[in-house]
Amino acid sequence: MKNILFTIIFLTLSNVLFAQVNPEHVWVDGYTKSNGTYVSGHYKTKSNETVNDNFSTIGNINPYTGQPGWKPRDSKVVYDSYYNYDIPSSYIYKSKADYHLEVVNSLNLLTNLLDEHLPSEIDRPYWTLNNSKLYTRFQMNVWEADEEYFAKAFLSLYFKEADLLSGNKELIDLLIKVGLGSVNVKTPNHTFEITLDEVKRFENQ
Repeated sequence: MKNILFTIIFLTLSNVLFAQVNPEHVWVDGYTKSNGTYVSGHYKTKSNETVNDNFSTIGNINPYTGQPGWKPRDSKVVYDSYYNYDIPSSYIYKSKADYHLEVVNSLNLLTNLLDEHLPSEIDRPYWTLNNSKLYTRFQMNVWEADEEYFAKAFLSLYFKEADLLSGNKELIDLLIKVGLGSVNVKTPNHTFEITLDEVKRFENQ
């Protein structure tokens, strides 16, 4: 039952991180703006009745550049003619901050499901959000000089367990792609900003 619940939460998180992108792409030739700025040639989504499926919209990823969307989504549910259903209200965000908050809420549900799979000496990393950055804290009884090392070790184990239970190896990559690529970790004596790329490298040591 625990694994089933975990899978549901993981899929929910994946859906939050990746909304629907219009599958019809068109090429725009390079051009010079009136202010003299040159815009290189690029692909964009074909225009339609909604901005929710544009590359530049919050919740989407530009497949050509890897850049997360930054523009607000439509404020109402819109019928998506490409996928033949209404875009769920959970995909509608007033701002990037609202979108990131949804991600953090999903991470905290994930922490609850992981509880039995983490060693008892490791604090459960409950997540908060401030200025589009993730925050968590760890209580640990180690030398002060070792706190950053153990913070990375705890985060590494957390994401390893998450990937093992879900059968995937992509949660860190999902977070990085939507602009949540670092964690501010509070330990008994310090606060460290640890990038998720660092956590990935720690896993491979």
